[in-house]
Amino acid sequence: MKRRIQSLSPELFPLCRDFLRDREYCCVSLMAAFMEFQPAHFPRSQRNSFAILTAEPQSGSPVIEGVLHLTPGGTLLHLLDLSALEGDYIEPLFAWLRHKRVFSILGTATETSFLEALIARDISRTVEYDLMTLDRVPPKEAAVLPTLSANRKHAGSGHGIRRVHPADAEMLLPLQMGYEREEVLAPGCYPDEQRCLSVFKLALARQVVFAAFYGDIPVAKAGTNACGIHWDQLGGIYTKPELRANGIASALVAHVVHNRIENGKKVVLFVKKDNISAQKAYTKNGFMVRSPFRIAYY
Repeated sequence: MKRRIQSLSPELFPLCRDFLRDREYCCVSLMAAFMEFQPAHFPRSQRNSFAILTAEPQSGSPVIEGVLHLTPGGTLLHLLDLSALEGDYIEPLFAWLRHKRVFSILGTATETSFLEALIARDISRTVEYDLMTLDRVPPKEAAVLPTLSANRKHAGSGHGIRRVHPADAEMLLPLQMGYEREEVLAPGCYPDEQRCLSVFKLALARQVVFAAFYGDIPVAKAGTNACGIHWDQLGGIYTKPELRANGIASALVAHVVHNRIENGKKVVLFVKKDNISAQKAYTKNGFMVRSPFRIAYY
């Protein structure tokens, strides 16, 4: 069987879609990027941003064994079969990656580590996660925000959850900047406010994001950061530090989960392995660990 790497083409599109759909839960960002392109309108630059690993029998259709995509921002997304980690693909993958501007690799841990070895550059840092999928739906009452105790700043305020939109971006910017500082950027780094605001507005326009309010003050946010065919990936989950351990994030996540289920979607997220409190909150809301997940930064 001949194995080779090809650019994405209209002929390969349905085969790749089926390949990704079989394990969509572990590559929602890749599926979301893949579904942005329509087969009849593939500019060459977009076709070449995908690497399709194909095994070609002597007769019949090719078998897809892997899909890689380099986003415009330099994030390498992937879904690879175990057969793709064997010797036949190493040289062509090395050649495909050699001239690419890769700033990060995101995906299941074994395959991410495999791709790291093919990029001849020093890694600045890696972050280890657990990929978690929703195993049981939390009860409706789990999505009710707690009433804060009398000594809390917002104790006397009314509270609730609502969906937020680009017009809310400036009001929610402190939460987003806190999230990026704690969860995305390297230790000691701080987000650029204007860039953060611009990217956040775009995310609020394209994703389904909710915020928890006490009075007029947003204290937590959560929503999707990638939407596939059958699965939505949650992300950007953040609570003001002084209000943590009150059950706010847990209620907000339960609210988002119910919203996505009502829209016919399954739900997945990934959480840092050392974030024990977040893992407990997600487990309480019905999530279970499916596989190790890893991000490498260059």
